[in-house]
Amino acid sequence: MSVHGHHDCQLVPYRFTQLSVSQHVWADRAIDLIWVGRNHPDKRLDLFIALWQELMRLIPQGRVAIAVVGEPPAELSALAAAGGWQLTIHQSLDNAAVRALLGQARFYVLLSNYEG
Repeated sequence: MSVHGHHDCQLVPYRFTQLSVSQHVWADRAIDLIWVGRNHPDKRLDLFIALWQELMRLIPQGRVAIAVVGEPPAELSALAAAGGWQLTIHQSLDNAAVRALLGQARFYVLLSNYEG
């Protein structure tokens, strides 16, 4: 898969084999797409934004959450307004709050260059 102006990337689905909830619960999630990380080049928020722009081109409405440590890019709010998607930005949350957000999301987008 290629996202405008970025190197090819791979979509690697993860199959959760020990889900404690039925599949219909996914439709009831409050967040469609979530990105979590520091506002640092290694965390690839830029690539998430490019992916999100591509999704907005294909899907007219959605709900995105950004949980960022540091200041979020100013372009996020304008991007959401232009694309018709609802955006919620959370800054500098503790681990419990991040886990709670992840539990509300249908899809997590993790694009870090490096982990560890």
